[in-house]
Amino acid sequence: MRSPSVLDNPIKSALLILTLAVSIIVSITASWDWLSSHILPNTIIGLYKREFWENVMVEMHGMFVELAVVGILLLWLDGRRDRKQQLSQCREDLKNYAKLDFPEAHLKKIGILSTLVSANETGLDARYLHLSGRNLSDININGWNIIGLKLNDGKLENSNFDKVEARSSNFVRCRMKNVSFKGGSLYRCKFEGAKFRQVLFKNCRIEKAEFTHCDMPNTIFDQVSLSGVKFEGANLANCSFKSAFDIDVGELSKADNLDHIAIDEKLLIELLKLRPDIKYQKKRLRP
Repeated sequence: MRSPSVLDNPIKSALLILTLAVSIIVSITASWDWLSSHILPNTIIGLYKREFWENVMVEMHGMFVELAVVGILLLWLDGRRDRKQQLSQCREDLKNYAKLDFPEAHLKKIGILSTLVSANETGLDARYLHLSGRNLSDININGWNIIGLKLNDGKLENSNFDKVEARSSNFVRCRMKNVSFKGGSLYRCKFEGAKFRQVLFKNCRIEKAEFTHCDMPNTIFDQVSLSGVKFEGANLANCSFKSAFDIDVGELSKADNLDHIAIDEKLLIELLKLRPDIKYQKKRLRP
């Protein structure tokens, strides 16, 4: 990919030209005594003589002040207007392409998504976005509506979902690493067969979500309700349920691996009755 150049930005280009021009004019003005006494008295071509160049230098200073105050400001305002129009078009295109499921459409959506995320857009409506099989990284979004998102067999890394409405989304067999869901909703989401590493669910709705057969050690469930959540066949080793609530011990016992989970001691005693095979710190249950 070509490295960005200062000439790609009209404001930066104008500032560069202005800086160079001002440097030259200031240098000439500062050396005017020497120039006017050694060169200009002996260099006269028609009207081009010392008095003419003195007036030119004065006018040049006024022109650069106008360019700096008015020109750069107009370029900046024009750039902001163009950027706003571009982002508006991106939002519209994302809605139009959302449900399309073919490689070209996926690439288009990923490009649009990258633009909107880089612009820190909030409150975006992008429902039923189909990105199955795609790799996403650095998706930091706030207040978006992505109900019905499909990222089956995809990959999601280094991302934060803050107050995002993502209910009824599908992350089946998705690989997630260093991802956090804070606030918002993952109600009835499907994660079957997904692989988690460093994933956090905090203060968000995950009721009736399905984590069946997920490989999700060290996952943190912080201040979330686990009502109706399914864990059958999941690897929950070292997961934290310490601040979770509405925990169904019977459903939790269906997990494949529950070794060294962090959970309330009363619930752990109930769980051991159903799953005496799990490993835990025995000193926790001493009288």
